[in-house]
Amino acid sequence: MATNEKGIYHYRQHANQNHIKVNENVEKVIQQVPVWLAILEKFYRKYDLFQTKILHLALFIEHEPFEIRYRDMPLNSEQEKFLHSHIKGFAEKYLVPNLKQADWKLLSKPFRFFIQAESPADFERLCKNYLIRRKTQRKILMLLTKLVFINSIKQKFRRKIRDKFDR
Repeated sequence: MATNEKGIYHYRQHANQNHIKVNENVEKVIQQVPVWLAILEKFYRKYDLFQTKILHLALFIEHEPFEIRYRDMPLNSEQEKFLHSHIKGFAEKYLVPNLKQADWKLLSKPFRFFIQAESPADFERLCKNYLIRRKTQRKILMLLTKLVFINSIKQKFRRKIRDKFDR
C-alpha cells in the first residue's frame, strides 16, 4: 500500500461497513468483551507474559475495549455498567498489580480515571473535569504563542501544542 501526500482519496461508504454493523449489534459485541478478556488472560498466563509484556496488554485494553467499545459505541447505562465492571475488574486483577509506575503514566488519563472510577457516572464526572481543564490549558498556551514574534518559532510552538493536546 502506498500513499500520495498530494493525492485526493475518496473513501467509499456503504451500509455494510464494519463500524456500522458493530453499532447495530452493540449488545452482541459487548457480550464478547468478557470472552476476549478471558482469551487474553489465558494467553498471557500460558506464556508467562504478565511481567514482561504487561504494558502491551495495558495499551491494548486501553485501545480496544475502552476506547473503541466503551467510548465510541452508543451504549445505554446498563451496557456501560457491564463494560465498566468487566474492563475495570480485568485491569485491577492483572494490570494494576503488574504495571510499573513509569508504565502507568504512559496510559491516557481518561483510561486511568476509568480504572479508578467506582461507576460509569463517576468516570464521566472525572473525565469531564479533565477534558475541560485540558481544553482551557490548550487555549491559554495558544494565546501565549501570540507573544512570540518570530514566525518560525511561533509555528513550532503551535505545532507542539497541537501534537500534545489533539491526540
